[in-house]
Amino acid sequence: MNKLFVYGTLQEKTIQLELTNRFQEGELDSISGFKVLRDYFVDDDYYPRLVEQSDGLVYGRVLEFSDDEIYIIDEYESEMYTRQFMETNKGDVVEVYMPVLNPQIV
Repeated sequence: MNKLFVYGTLQEKTIQLELTNRFQEGELDSISGFKVLRDYFVDDDYYPRLVEQSDGLVYGRVLEFSDDEIYIIDEYESEMYTRQFMETNKGDVVEVYMPVLNPQIV
């Protein structure tokens, strides 16, 4: 299983059910050194992104997905995001969707 730290729409029950046919609450956790901005503008909509901030703290959830589910989630996140490994404040090594900074940032 793949551990994924989610901080946006992937926490939502409807999105998880749509993508993986199951819902998981996961474990509440956080990552230091970042903040969430909702200024990632693509296709006439705004999306959240993590940006570095020395005193920042982002809360989210650690969820576990199979390789097949990760493939589906990668498609959902599209070329706008790429997965990067990070360590949460509880010590889990997780993957986090980080923005690819080609789209317009406003």
